[in-house]
Amino acid sequence: DGESQNVRTFGGKVEDALKAADVTVGQHDRVTPAVDSDIKNGDTVNILTAHKVEYQVDGEDKTVMTTARTVDELVDELDLADGSDINLDGHVQLASAEKLTVLTPKEVKLNLAGKKSTLTTTALDVDAVLADKGVKVGKHDEVKPARNTVVSDGITITYNKIQKKKKTTTEAIAFETKREEDAKLAKGKTETVTEGKAGERKVVTETVIRNGKKVSTKKVSDKVTREPVDALIKVGTKEEAPEPEENSDSEE
Repeated sequence: DGESQNVRTFGGKVEDALKAADVTVGQHDRVTPAVDSDIKNGDTVNILTAHKVEYQVDGEDKTVMTTARTVDELVDELDLADGSDINLDGHVQLASAEKLTVLTPKEVKLNLAGKKSTLTTTALDVDAVLADKGVKVGKHDEVKPARNTVVSDGITITYNKIQKKKKTTTEAIAFETKREEDAKLAKGKTETVTEGKAGERKVVTETVIRNGKKVSTKKVSDKVTREPVDALIKVGTKEEAPEPEENSDSEE
């Protein structure tokens, strides 16, 4: 670990020198030459003590015991896929670095508003893939799988643009015509008591458009804003009195 000391040993192996220096080597420590190697007077034995490093790959937390001291050394040790996106510069010392985050490249199948394509990406989740493609997800839009789903190799992402358009129309409500018999009104005659007036209702419909094509229309509200007024007509039933008959006898 960069600190030097001289030791004397009567043994001819690296392990003898370690015992003489009272150095205990852990399972993950790196010793060069190897512990069972021969040594001679004046040789140097290098020991790198392993330390625990926490890191993340594609959103999954991992831990490794390593003798790496820099990001580059750790990346080489982890044998990451070519093209991986790493959040730290290679020369950064692990002892003072923030958590290492790695995003590996994955092949993704896309179906964006009916247009299919493939993409190699290091995006962490579905939302990041869509953002990279310039897709702004609206409140009604459909995304499968969920936007926070971590991207895996071969995943298929489907996005449908959904528009909901409301339309308000005004419709007339027909009035009824009621007829009442009136014995005071001469038969065959009519009299309008109340003029009929049409009512009014407001109807709201909602049309759903998916990827530019209309898929459904439904009524979402129907409210009467003015009740109709029925017409009232009186119909006469009074019979006319018969005219008196003329006397045909003449006076003599």
